[in-house]
Amino acid sequence: MNIMPPPFATVLVVGGGPAGSYASAVLAQEGVDVVCCEAAYFPRYHIGESLLASVKAYLQIVDVVEKIGQWGFHPKVGIFRLLAVTFGVKLLLAGISH
Repeated sequence: MNIMPPPFATVLVVGGGPAGSYASAVLAQEGVDVVCCEAAYFPRYHIGESLLASVKAYLQIVDVVEKIGQWGFHPKVGIFRLLAVTFGVKLLLAGISH
């Protein structure tokens, strides 16, 4: 499939990964004429991609929290929990409920 972008845009975002797609969404919400170009077809296969809990506030800005929640991703407790269990490290982290 070969889709050509429009002949004019105020902003051209190259890459539709997490940063490119987010930047495109925010700019579009603000009324900017934006085009996001991505070479791969979605969903694309990537190992190791995940979202940190701190990203949720940014996802709320572009109104996708509910949509992402519907995919059924498993929450990850992260490396801090692993360190605490493995080495007996006591950690106090603001905003972490695990």
